[in-house]
Amino acid sequence: MKNGFMLRSAAITVMTLLVIGTVMPVEARQQGSRQQERGDEQAQRQALPERLAGMFDMRAMDADIRFLSHDLLEGRAPSGRGEAIAVEYIEARLRMIGAEGPFPGGSYRQPVPLVKQKASSDMELGIASRAGERSYAFGPQFVVDSGVFAPVVDVDGEIVFVGFGSVAPEFDWDDYKGMDLDGKILMMLVNDPPATTAEPDLFAGRAMTYYGRWTYKYEIAEEMGAQGVLLVHVTDMAGYGWNVVQTSWSGDQLHDHPEHD
Repeated sequence: MKNGFMLRSAAITVMTLLVIGTVMPVEARQQGSRQQERGDEQAQRQALPERLAGMFDMRAMDADIRFLSHDLLEGRAPSGRGEAIAVEYIEARLRMIGAEGPFPGGSYRQPVPLVKQKASSDMELGIASRAGERSYAFGPQFVVDSGVFAPVVDVDGEIVFVGFGSVAPEFDWDDYKGMDLDGKILMMLVNDPPATTAEPDLFAGRAMTYYGRWTYKYEIAEEMGAQGVLLVHVTDMAGYGWNVVQTSWSGDQLHDHPEHD
């Protein structure tokens, strides 16, 4: 989190320089005729790249990017060793260019309380049906994130398959059609409904709309009163393998602290 803020601070500094560089022609337009004004403006525009080039050292920028993206920083994951190194490095660079920290004491850091969760590797997902009961192993077969800040979270309920879980009036699509899903666990497919030959622009064709995002599927399930969502991963539909999901969700998960405003 600290990383992200400081990078945004640096971007604000750069944008300020760009704005200062582009407002200079306004002053020129206030002095002279329209013809002179256009000439001055054109000259300023032509000189802008040179002025900007003098503001930045491309070799230094390249070195910064190479260092911050190095594998030794371990992705700069929050609360990790890589983040601490990246934070110190970015702060040092901001001091070098004379950027002032916006927080008390000239600090570049804004405290952001987070809650870190990690699912137990020995948990199981159990599903009972008419064909019998079946258990799935955490990691190779499923991952989970509850968003509930408690040591133990148990979810038990009826599973209802709802297709892609989308309600999209602009595409005349409704996977729920008035169903009562209060307290249910909704099983959904990832991504959007696929376009067809008859409807090549259905859900923006091959592009993904917000309806295909995990966040939308969680949001609509909450609106329906469901107590949980099971997203079915299909590699061809998702565009990435199960290994990506497993790696992303098997480790520490960070959330905003519920009491943080």
